[in-house]
Amino acid sequence: MKLFDLVRKIESRIPTEWSESWDNVGLLAGDREWEIDRIAVSLDASVEGVEKAYKEGFRLIVTHHPTIFRPLERVTYDRLDSRIVATALRHGVALYAAHTNWDSSPRGVNVCLAAALGLEEVRPLVSPEVDGAWGMGAIGLWGVDEEAPLFSEALERVLNRLGLTWARGYGELGRAMRTVAVLGGSGGDLWKAARDAGADLYVSADIGYHALLEMRAEGMSVIVCDHGEMESVSLPALCRELEGATGLPAAVLAGANRGLFPLDLRASGG
Repeated sequence: MKLFDLVRKIESRIPTEWSESWDNVGLLAGDREWEIDRIAVSLDASVEGVEKAYKEGFRLIVTHHPTIFRPLERVTYDRLDSRIVATALRHGVALYAAHTNWDSSPRGVNVCLAAALGLEEVRPLVSPEVDGAWGMGAIGLWGVDEEAPLFSEALERVLNRLGLTWARGYGELGRAMRTVAVLGGSGGDLWKAARDAGADLYVSADIGYHALLEMRAEGMSVIVCDHGEMESVSLPALCRELEGATGLPAAVLAGANRGLFPLDLRASGG
């Protein structure tokens, strides 16, 4: 399939209009006339990931995070983003990003996180501004027909169900966690939406010290996760979405971000 036709099909399922105004989504590098027969999926692009995709015969990498986010003034090898782009173009591998439009998809990041956590009666944390989109974040209930877990149990549940190497909790261990809000990626700016929606617990990433002080002062329990690990939960679903849109096989590019996530000291006995 020609790359231009493939892009059209992807954007019929994950429209760029669902993205935030500050974002940079869509086709970022490549020739629209290139022929594509399968799709690699990764959280981020990397030089190693591009090399791996090329060796395995992929001509397109769809990432969640955009490789080009700030303007590129020059394409040289002394800057990581331009080095990735140059490597991709040299090998004839196109780069495409589905970022906040995938966050806002009804089958995207936040819906996947809510499902992985076992939340029920799930709804958007922030309502969408564009027709067809899900919105930002998700909020739902734990234990509709059973006793709500305590915060100590909730911390283990988040850690295990999202497959994280770490999760940092702030709250009273014996307090019940019934209503749970989750936001994939950097969630420090939306905690008040979680508070206003009645969340007992907020699960997100990249929450700063002063925001945590405010949240705890408001009585909200918080679990902070690794940004990348958290959003990686949605990559298999992104593969399915791309396959449904294009009819081409899609696969997560294993090992494309080697060294990005922290070491799991529990697994090594540390």
